[in-house]
Amino acid sequence: MKSRSVDIASEISAAASAIVRPETCDLMHCTGREFADQRLGKLFDAAKAVSRQRRAPDVISLADELGEEVAWVSSVVEEGLTANPEAYAASVKAHAGRRKAHAIAERMADGADLQDCVHELIKLTHECPTAQTTQPIAMALRDALAEIEQGPRGTPWGLSTIDKKLGRLTPGHLYVIGARPAMGKTAFALSLALLQPGRSLFISGEQPAQELALRALAITAGITRREI
Repeated sequence: MKSRSVDIASEISAAASAIVRPETCDLMHCTGREFADQRLGKLFDAAKAVSRQRRAPDVISLADELGEEVAWVSSVVEEGLTANPEAYAASVKAHAGRRKAHAIAERMADGADLQDCVHELIKLTHECPTAQTTQPIAMALRDALAEIEQGPRGTPWGLSTIDKKLGRLTPGHLYVIGARPAMGKTAFALSLALLQPGRSLFISGEQPAQELALRALAITAGITRREI
């Protein structure tokens, strides 16, 4: 089979585990609907259904049931890794969540109701936890050293004191900014958004978009809001 993306590789491994190690099916908390490759998703569901009947799934019967070629089902079994099925299933669920989040973001960009989209995203974070996988320490150290060689990671906060205390803003982390009213939280958060490469989504329950745009203009120009 051709090289696969990370999510498809996890789907192949989850399907292979369901066939080769049916006792692991109860440990894999995902469904075929969450697969990006629906062909693999149907194979996964079929293998789990057979295991629930206390029968061992086999390549020929699964291919016959799904109307697939035996050679294709065999190739899934041969290519799939079965050492850590829980991690593969978690990865499948996590990638499904990312695809749903991407679809919601596209709807937001097309003008969908912002409040509804935000509620959907919040609900999605509870339904699709981040996948966790085990990794040998040698491999983790290799990746860490490679990252060090690439230079500083992430984006500066814009304030050297905070950079020294917390390090840079890095992907995959949640940062919460809290303070009393009128202490500059919005201005600080807006400055961070302007520093980020690419696009940022800024949600404010206090100020209209025009006021935020004027504040962003003042920050970019290096003047106070009153000077505009």
